[in-house]
Amino acid sequence: MKILIVLLASSVLAMAGPPPVGSPSKNVKFSVRSGEGFRNASLKNYDGKILIIMLMTPWCPICQSHSKSVGDGLLDWFDSPSRGKKRGKNAKGVEIESILLSTEPAPNWDALSISFAPTNGFMNWGLDARADRSTPRTLLGYFRGGFINSSDLYDWGDDRRRLVVINLVKGSRSHGYREILINTNSFTSADAKKARAAIDKVKPAKSLPSLR
Repeated sequence: MKILIVLLASSVLAMAGPPPVGSPSKNVKFSVRSGEGFRNASLKNYDGKILIIMLMTPWCPICQSHSKSVGDGLLDWFDSPSRGKKRGKNAKGVEIESILLSTEPAPNWDALSISFAPTNGFMNWGLDARADRSTPRTLLGYFRGGFINSSDLYDWGDDRRRLVVINLVKGSRSHGYREILINTNSFTSADAKKARAAIDKVKPAKSLPSLR
């Protein structure tokens, strides 16, 4: 009976689907470029900010196209000098950070990320894997709602890219900590206005009362 319960629970989890917008994300882990190598990181490293994560399969032209749309429609928009003091921040003054994560941990794709990330406005780039290039595509699997058989490209289907935006402001007056603002495998210029509006709604934490 216990085995049956465990199997049923596993089936329910497998069918749970992607974590929806408005729900909290777990403290997902990945790696970011550091010098000539990588360092392990997680959402915790970006506390206090709004984090824009673009997961991209480098060799996929459609993935590149969607990632460029994120750069044009979100990153360039918020980083425009015309925003003055709000440059790099949303309408409420919350700092925005972005990272491009390659779903291919093999080093032969690093050169593309090195050129693609800054060209398209991403502040950082890294891997959807550990710093030693192990356990690949764990983020993509989590946010798409299912395990990815890394050895079978057909198992990926059409969901081999994903834009995820998360509020990491603790005590925000509008959103929960690690609340998912956007989680989609498709992003074109037509989606930019709605996405910017979602990011602009995040308010900073309540300021502490003055101790006078």
